[in-house]
Amino acid sequence: MMFGKWLIRRVSGVACRSRPRPSQRRGITDTAFIVSAEVQHALQTHRPVVALESALITHGLPFPINSETAGSLEAIVRSTGCVPATVAVLSGRVHVGLTASERQQLSDIETNGPMVKISRRDLGAAIALRRSGGTTIAGTMVIAHAAGIRVFGTGGLGGVHRGGETTLDVSADLTELGRTPIAVVSSGVKAILDIARTLEYLETQGVPVVTYGPTNDFPAFYSRCSGYKSPWRVGSSVEAASIIHNNQALGLQTGTLFAVPIPEEHEAPGARIQEAVDIAIEESMQNGMSKRGNDVTPWLLRRVAELTKGDAIQSNIALLKNNVRVAGEIAASLNQHFDPSNKTRNDTSATLDGIATPSTVSAFIPQETKLRARPSVVVVGSAAVDVTACLPKGSEFCSESTLPGAVTTTLGGVARNVAEAAHRVLQGSTTVPNTETLLISPVGRDALATIVRQGLEAAGQRVDGLLERQHADARTAVCSLVLDGSGHLIGGVADMSITESLSETEILALLRSHKPPLVAFDANVNSDVMLSILRYSGESGARAFFEPTSVNKCTRILDCFVAQLETPSLQRLDYMSPNALELRSLYETGRSRDLYTGETWWKALEEMSLNERYRSDLEYLARQQVGNASAHGNEDLSFLVTEGLVQMAVHLLPFVRCIFLKLGAKGSLLVGYLNKEDSKKAGWQSLWSDPGRRLVVNHGKSGTAVVQHFQPVPLPASVALNSTGAGDSFSGAILAALVRTQLNFNLVHIEKAVQLAQRCAILTLQSCQAVAPDISTIGDAAIEVTRDHV
Repeated sequence: MMFGKWLIRRVSGVACRSRPRPSQRRGITDTAFIVSAEVQHALQTHRPVVALESALITHGLPFPINSETAGSLEAIVRSTGCVPATVAVLSGRVHVGLTASERQQLSDIETNGPMVKISRRDLGAAIALRRSGGTTIAGTMVIAHAAGIRVFGTGGLGGVHRGGETTLDVSADLTELGRTPIAVVSSGVKAILDIARTLEYLETQGVPVVTYGPTNDFPAFYSRCSGYKSPWRVGSSVEAASIIHNNQALGLQTGTLFAVPIPEEHEAPGARIQEAVDIAIEESMQNGMSKRGNDVTPWLLRRVAELTKGDAIQSNIALLKNNVRVAGEIAASLNQHFDPSNKTRNDTSATLDGIATPSTVSAFIPQETKLRARPSVVVVGSAAVDVTACLPKGSEFCSESTLPGAVTTTLGGVARNVAEAAHRVLQGSTTVPNTETLLISPVGRDALATIVRQGLEAAGQRVDGLLERQHADARTAVCSLVLDGSGHLIGGVADMSITESLSETEILALLRSHKPPLVAFDANVNSDVMLSILRYSGESGARAFFEPTSVNKCTRILDCFVAQLETPSLQRLDYMSPNALELRSLYETGRSRDLYTGETWWKALEEMSLNERYRSDLEYLARQQVGNASAHGNEDLSFLVTEGLVQMAVHLLPFVRCIFLKLGAKGSLLVGYLNKEDSKKAGWQSLWSDPGRRLVVNHGKSGTAVVQHFQPVPLPASVALNSTGAGDSFSGAILAALVRTQLNFNLVHIEKAVQLAQRCAILTLQSCQAVAPDISTIGDAAIEVTRDHV
């Protein structure tokens, strides 16, 4: 309980330098302050923590929306690499960090009784009288600062009420900011307040007001612009962290207000909500509610929610989530770049003790952060440790018995493999760090997580996308494989359950933060996460790439295809890279789910206008040889038609723009369909079928369909083959080539990309690693080839 004693000293003396006298602590015991194990460990090990208030649970939102929102906010904080610390008072005990059951206790007032609203003035009484309640912004600031938490995310700040010049109705949030050094991230002040007088009051209190956004417009809660300007503006979390750091270095005992505009997509109903605010304020003045102190704000918020039929609540939740995400990013940057206890930060950050000005803030960004630029490609999915057992040549696997062989431990996981391959191609053989590829994957707090992290660092990859799960049963993914003497997979057991912990909210928040133009994901993630990636692609214009992973898991993407039929505006998947077995599984499962019977699907297929000429060209293509006669004899491409591979891929084109079909030793096949606009940009409209060159083109009513076979790159003779990560290396190389060709669908680029991908796959076939390190050696020349065609 040493941490509890330290916290009590901090609360009693507000971070006093000496231990209070016993008389000052009379009636206060260690058990009056409960810091959750997760928060306590984070503070002791110097990990970033973000404080969250609980008044929004008890007084801000209705049940059960309040409980769901509180859980979502904590998940968003974790997605930024920080630990959430929701502050509340339960039965006279101050809690820093809540369990799910404690959040539920605060949320369900009908079951658990009324809750009080607790500000600074109420803390002592609530503890003494053993009351339960939600802490306001002011109350949360007091406790968070006492615990050593430096960043706090919330919705809207309290302020000067309208008519406050005569009533002196000023929120305690403002005075608390004037005396408690904690950064508060909010959407400005609540729309029901007098914004001009609130800003004047903050200036009097010496509180820095900083807009976090593209302009210095001060936001008005539901609106991105209030008509007033902030004296300062920052555009990144590192700049915001620098301001906090320098205020602390100067010993200033005031807080900092970061005002974050509501996301643009949620601003549209702002004008109507503001009208409801004005009506509610007028009603409060008429019925006397405006003079009832603490009760007025909850009443106004409830009345506005009634007048807008819930629209205000949805906008409120949207800005809350956005603010908490920004708070997490600021806290993470503060910890990474300005915490002297962080040994991994860049050494230059130790000298950043100057005072920030509008023209010099960007100079405070450490070199490390400048290198960690916006990623060109984000890969979402599993990172695992592969334990591989390989039998000697000529031996057969025998069940219920052990056999001699070689057992190795390597890094694996489909998303990790794909990310490493993309990274190695983009990095090439240069020693200059390349941060274009970011892997986002959950790991546990175990020895395997350390292996994953160290492996990424050894390859020169970023590790800021590893999401450490705190619960005790969180196990880093592991896959145990058994290969025969030729390197072919016999079977195995995979524990990938931790990947299921990725949530739609978490991934969407991370993607909006990193803003990648290309996102890849494997089938280890759930369909909700897949849908969130497609939504991000739709709203941002980014491209989405799906790596099917396995026959059993690949069908998860079909939930997204069903959603596309129900919501035609939902973004189509841009790329998919199945093998023949995965393609068949996708097609047949889709047929069993009636994916190809709806009007939307039939309309899309009719617009392709696949005519008799197209079928004739396919038959001609099928007569071409697979590849080099010395390697493949007289084997032709008839299997593409007789096994239905082209037909199955075409059935999926209403949902996917381009399918890269991996055929192993028989090469690769591209099946794609682009609308007229995209076909023109990619040069498909000017193409014509040339089956002798393995190309079939069909110009339909609204776009162009293409089928092209790419010959296989010859396999080296007399080399033991390991097929484990070859397909992942293929997909990763395709991603890298797409990045370098600016995501262009031009067939010249695609041909070069496939050639590169096949070479990378062959290197991995010959490697004992899941991804061949030698891929870096061919990255330079191959990428230069693709650049020549941009």
